[in-house]
Amino acid sequence: MTTAIMIVAHPDDDALFGGPFQRAFAGYSWHVVSATYSADHPRGRELCRWQRMNGCEDVTFLDLPDDPDDYECGVSSFSPECVFTRLQRLDLSADLCVTHNPHGEYGHPHHVVVGKAVRRWAASRAVPVLEFGFGLETVDFTIEVADFFDAAAGCFASQAHLLQAHHAEDGLCRAAGYRWHVPAQGTADADPARR
Repeated sequence: MTTAIMIVAHPDDDALFGGPFQRAFAGYSWHVVSATYSADHPRGRELCRWQRMNGCEDVTFLDLPDDPDDYECGVSSFSPECVFTRLQRLDLSADLCVTHNPHGEYGHPHHVVVGKAVRRWAASRAVPVLEFGFGLETVDFTIEVADFFDAAAGCFASQAHLLQAHHAEDGLCRAAGYRWHVPAQGTADADPARR
């Protein structure tokens, strides 16, 4: 069985950007890591509830701060090195890693920092990386998932207004594109169904 790890900056990123892929490949053994929050925070509980609905009980939090001023100021309260070090401590292994793209989807600095750290972590272990395609000009493939929005919005009550806005304006929670990032020492199969 393919072991897949999805590493995101915030609870709900796993649903907004990675959810269609995760649902399409529900037969994979999934592990989800959120850089921010903890399991006992309301947002952490929302992520855990969503992942249980997707059959994933393996959720980890890195407990980094989600400072709302970071997005407004275009900075991050934590560094790629900090995220990379915490990931190394977890001693994770996977056949595939799914994460943020270099642009941070819509430019969120936390997404940029986490994506950078994850690509470094994956390269150190020769794990192929699949990046979220939102905000990219080209993607390798697109996945559509029926009835996705209602399920996600029901779990992420604290973020329901954002989910609704993205759903209406960007089509998120209906379809998502993905792009392969191939570590220097490895290659990735462009067909996720064959992973």
